[in-house]
Amino acid sequence: MPSTLLTDQSGFTPMIARLVGMMTYARETTLEAVQGWTPEELELTVTRVARPG
Repeated sequence: MPSTLLTDQSGFTPMIARLVGMMTYARETTLEAVQGWTPEELELTVTRVARPG
């Protein structure tokens, strides 16, 4: 499992380093969750369109 520890990263300000860390964590956990899925399983299919009113 990817680390949840947000640390300073060279080349980034502390706030941007935290954001990069959060985005990296989200990417890694998403890739881990869908590993082994086929493109068809990953494809989003809209089956219902919301209509106003």
